Amino acid sequence: MKKILEFKSNFQNLCNRIDNLEKFVNNVNENVNKLEIAVETAEQELGVTDYSLKGLLRKPIFSKQRSSPTEEREIKSNLNENGEFVRPDIFKTEDFFVSNTTGLKIEQEEKIS
Repeated sequence: MKKILEFKSNFQNLCNRIDNLEKFVNNVNENVNKLEIAVETAEQELGVTDYSLKGLLRKPIFSKQRSSPTEEREIKSNLNENGEFVRPDIFKTEDFFVSNTTGLKIEQEEKIS
């Protein structure tokens, strides 16, 4: 019984670490979904169906023009009004991990508060 009571504080710490890891995994999952959508959009914009290097280079050069302007509106673009690629906002590992530590940054912030 004494060992169980001693483990109580460690158990709460372990629960907090698991909760923070779940937050991190959810954030990564959301970012992967954003990137998948961006890649699919780029593939549609470029008309990529052949994933070899030759196919990726040839397709934009020799692709046909879209048949109607309405087709272009159906596809959400990764380009801004200047025609430049806009990457999706994704997390930075520095936001979650502190250098030279094994813990998540979120854990340390929660300990401070």
